[in-house]
Amino acid sequence: MCQEIGHDYGLDHQFTNSGSCMDYAGIDNPAYVSPNTHDYNQLASMYNHGHGTAAAASGPSTTAIVTGDTVTSVLWTD
Repeated sequence: MCQEIGHDYGLDHQFTNSGSCMDYAGIDNPAYVSPNTHDYNQLASMYNHGHGTAAAASGPSTTAIVTGDTVTSVLWTD
């Protein structure tokens, strides 16, 4: 179950015997029921939001003018 949830969050198999539920080598080992430090570090790198210390990245923006249910203008700037 842990491995399937790990996949849902974007983790891949680890092809080592590291004691993680994401290990492909130990997939049938009942002792591997939780993620390990490597898994948590991968999740942190994918989903780290900076906790107020990092500035948001700049990028394209979209502006739309909406009147009622009608969009009259959309401006995409890069």
